[in-house]
Amino acid sequence: MWLTLHKRAWRFAIGSGFRENFSQLRQSLAKAKALPTARADIVSAELLAQHGRHRKSLADADRAISLAPSNPDAHISRANVLNFLGRAEEAEGSARLALRLDPHNRPAHLRALAHALFHQQRYGEAAEIMRRVVSLQSTLAFDYVTLASACGHMNEMEKADAPVPLHGPG
Repeated sequence: MWLTLHKRAWRFAIGSGFRENFSQLRQSLAKAKALPTARADIVSAELLAQHGRHRKSLADADRAISLAPSNPDAHISRANVLNFLGRAEEAEGSARLALRLDPHNRPAHLRALAHALFHQQRYGEAAEIMRRVVSLQSTLAFDYVTLASACGHMNEMEKADAPVPLHGPG
């Protein structure tokens, strides 16, 4: 079921047949959420957050954590939602917990922490972490924008220069 959900999310993300794919994604997600798995709640939390349904999104992230308290992705999902809600200190705590649970410094985990620090106006720490993210050959423009913005807040634009990869990882 997760693979089906993931494939539909990918088709949705690339934009072909927006309404049809979104409807299919929601149907698949509803079926997946009928099962007691954290993964479905994580996906739901992220999707709802992207559509501005932050309170419901937070409830799904919290449910994912209750089902799988040692799943770092559940804590990152919660951190992302808390960042959307302007609760950056709580988001930082969730992101740091995810990094303790999975110390591989995955870009998504580092990114959530950097955003929490940025929203707390801790620009130096946010920039340092975003440099780590882009050094992992990030292909997300928003990572470079966040790094440049953090450096700009510190009047250190010369430190915003980071090599932009010509291709994605792998």
